[in-house]
Amino acid sequence: MSALQRRRRDALRRRTDSEIDPSREPGESASTLDVTFETDVVSDWETWERIPADVLFALEQADCEPFEHIVAGANAPTAVQRDGRRVELAEAWAVEDDALTLVEAVRPAGVSADSPWQLMVRRFPFVGEVRDRVGTLPADAEHTRVDGRPEDTGLSSPGVLAVLPQPVRRQVHDTVRKPAYQDEFLLQHSKKGKPWKQEAGVLRATDRMLIAIRACREVEPHRRSTVRHAESVLATTPWRVQALTAQLGPAQTVHLSMPDPPLPLAGQERRAALLPASDQPRRLG
Repeated sequence: MSALQRRRRDALRRRTDSEIDPSREPGESASTLDVTFETDVVSDWETWERIPADVLFALEQADCEPFEHIVAGANAPTAVQRDGRRVELAEAWAVEDDALTLVEAVRPAGVSADSPWQLMVRRFPFVGEVRDRVGTLPADAEHTRVDGRPEDTGLSSPGVLAVLPQPVRRQVHDTVRKPAYQDEFLLQHSKKGKPWKQEAGVLRATDRMLIAIRACREVEPHRRSTVRHAESVLATTPWRVQALTAQLGPAQTVHLSMPDPPLPLAGQERRAALLPASDQPRRLG
C-alpha cells in the first residue's frame, strides 16, 4: 500500500498586491529535505482526486467536469462569512489543454458531512496561442538537511514553488508577476515508509493570463536503503516539468444545486478504496 503526503501553501483565493511574497522571487532553490511532509491525504477535497464522488457526478452530468486535465488541485473546506452567514467553502481547479476550470462549493457551516453542496463552476476558455512546454530539469537546491536537521537558511519553511528548479520559478514570475488567483501543492508518495515519488502543481493567473506547472519525479528505493537515504536520493532527482501558458477568454459560469440527500452513486465504491490505510499518502502542510 502506498502513502501520500502533501505540502500546500494557500487556498485558491484572490490576492492583493500587498500579499505577494517577495521571498518567492527567483533565486536559490530550496530542497525538499528542508520541508516536512506531515499531513495525511485522507479527507474530501484534499486533492482533485478526493473531490466527493457526488460532486464529480454533478459536474459530469452538467458537462462541467474537465475531461483530461494537465494539472489540478483542490482545497479542503474552511468556514467563511458569505452574505452575512457562516458557510463552508471548498474550492478546486483544473487546467486542461484548452481551458481553466474553477469550482467553488458552498454549504451552511455546521451541517452534517453528507449535506449537499451548492456549486459555482467557472470555465475560462483559452484564446490565441497556447504554449505547452515539457522538459527535464536538474534539481538545483543548495540547502539540504544536515544530520537530520534542516540547515538554517534564515528563511521560513520553503513553499512549493521554492523547491522547483530556478528556470521554472523565473518563468512563473515573468509570466504572471501579480496573480489574482494562485494555488500550489506538493505531494509525496511513499512505499513501506520510504518516499519514491513527488508531484508538484502550481497555478498563477490574472483575469487574462495564466501559467500552470506540473512537475514530477520518482525513484525506485532499494529495499535495504534507509528512509533518510531514500529522501536524499529523491531530493536530488531531476524534475520532469510541464509548463502551460495561455490567455484567458471570458468566463462561462454555471450554478448547480445538488440533491438532498445526495444520490447513491456507484462511484462511492471507488472512494471507499481511498480510505486511510497503514501506509496512507501524506502531504506537506
